[in-house]
Amino acid sequence: MYEDVLNSFCRYLIIEKGYSTNTSNSYRSDLEQFFKYTKTTSLKELGISSINQYLLTLKKREFQKSSMNRKLAALSSFIKYLLREKLITENIAVHIEFPKFRKRLPKTLSKQSITSLLKEKEALETEADTLHVRDKAMLGLLYFCGLRVSEVIELDIRAVNLPEGYIRVRGKGNKERMVPLNQEIIGLLENYQKLWPDLDKKYYFSKKNGKPLTRQRVWEILKKWGVQHAVKEKLSPHRLRHTFATNLLENNVDLRYIQEMLGHSNISTTEIYTAVSTKRLHEIYDKAHPRA
Repeated sequence: MYEDVLNSFCRYLIIEKGYSTNTSNSYRSDLEQFFKYTKTTSLKELGISSINQYLLTLKKREFQKSSMNRKLAALSSFIKYLLREKLITENIAVHIEFPKFRKRLPKTLSKQSITSLLKEKEALETEADTLHVRDKAMLGLLYFCGLRVSEVIELDIRAVNLPEGYIRVRGKGNKERMVPLNQEIIGLLENYQKLWPDLDKKYYFSKKNGKPLTRQRVWEILKKWGVQHAVKEKLSPHRLRHTFATNLLENNVDLRYIQEMLGHSNISTTEIYTAVSTKRLHEIYDKAHPRA
């Protein structure tokens, strides 16, 4: 049976590769799906035919190409792990054909939407208002610092340095980076800390009972915030992150600095924002030029 090897592989992802528990669980889920679809019960049955069968099944079930690529990437990593542990002798991962697809350009929020989202509330008196301040501080970190939702909910209290104007963020692969804070986000975080004086927990953001927030809860908060502020565009943590990166590029910030602040390991990932910026430039030109 393959369960013991799968358990070892998932531990390897967390301990040696520095992946999060969520990522490790996603790999496990995709690999369990592979064994289920191909009816593979042991590593001896793992071969080119089972890979081809898996590809065919994914196509029949009409998975999106992005989902197929993710599932096949998990399988490829697993095969390389088996080679590393000398549990197989042939690198059958070379026979995996990844579907090619065009990356969709990330969507950003308009300046009007950002202005509405960050508009000041006139009075702060009730308990609901203290939650408002917390939620606005979270939204501010997503937009002003380009953090991933996982990085926001896992932000360590000791990693926030308001006097020096920076935060230390632990991102994908357990890599740490420093992200600068401007005066507006510093103000939002200072307001949050005044109304939440019992910040003696591990995580910077939490529920009132001190328990950490979940990804799902942050999504719910943003959805509610968007409705309250009459934002017509879909509001999500990743769209705020995209808006952060695109705004920096439009203001002539070097792509390498944007890569560093986003925590991208490869600059090719960051380069997609140049396409967004170029697209917007064309839109401005088409509206402004009399003969366009």
